[in-house]
Amino acid sequence: MLRTDNRLPTVVRCANELRQQLHDGGSADLRVIPAIGAEMEQAERPGVAVATRETLEAAIDCTILPLQSDALFSETEKEIAETAARFTT
Repeated sequence: MLRTDNRLPTVVRCANELRQQLHDGGSADLRVIPAIGAEMEQAERPGVAVATRETLEAAIDCTILPLQSDALFSETEKEIAETAARFTT
């Protein structure tokens, strides 16, 4: 079982810190997605991608070509937005 009391806030905090470091270093155009490996039902939260074994294997396969990795990143951002919408409605 996922211990969300520590892991989720830590993942979000680290992602925010990395975004700030990228911005301060002149790389604000780079995007960061916080992700956590867990069972979907236990970790689904707005703004955090959930990575299962299956999604990680598929992601690795999709990153071989640059265009596919960009599509994977965009799809993950879309899924995060859809999850956030479910939590706000």
